[in-house]
Amino acid sequence: VVSTQSTGTSGCGSPTERLSSWCEFHLKPLMEKLPYRLEDTSHFLRKVIQYNERRLEEEDPQPIVLCSWDIEAMYPNITNDLGPTACRELLDRRDTLEPSTDCIVDAIKITLEENIARFGDKVVKQCDGTAMGPHHACSYADAAADLAIDQKVMDPNINPFFSNVDDWSRFRDDIMCMWKGSTEQLLEFNTWIILRGVR
Repeated sequence: VVSTQSTGTSGCGSPTERLSSWCEFHLKPLMEKLPYRLEDTSHFLRKVIQYNERRLEEEDPQPIVLCSWDIEAMYPNITNDLGPTACRELLDRRDTLEPSTDCIVDAIKITLEENIARFGDKVVKQCDGTAMGPHHACSYADAAADLAIDQKVMDPNINPFFSNVDDWSRFRDDIMCMWKGSTEQLLEFNTWIILRGVR
């Protein structure tokens, strides 16, 4: 078996494929608990309309800059420590803890650690990061991005630029922000956020 740092294997047709479906069954309903996650384009447009309506009600609205970032190589850069930790945090918020959080997190770890695929005449095993193909990959990635980025950006005790972030949304690896502040502050925030893996 050839170990690779991040092959991007899909897991499709692999022994872990059905386990990945089972993980997604338990993770997907929790995605609505992520306050900055966008569901799809319609959700984004609804949010923009609501934001504009709120701005129209302001007596003296400040200028706003619409900004966007991309989480660079999101899936392969989610470490095998961050992803399960983020999923555990979400799973612990369930009303009914059945099956146990430990059971689901163990299943997630198996799908990460036993992601094996064939490329030509080589058999490879993904050693870190996650692939985009497994059934639970999107929910897994959303949970990780929420913990690693969204929660930090929207925490005034962590983000020194919190008061400048008028609105924050993320669809997978694409981030949208309504910025209330100077260009200089935005550039400083950009440096701050790049250190968290966002480009």
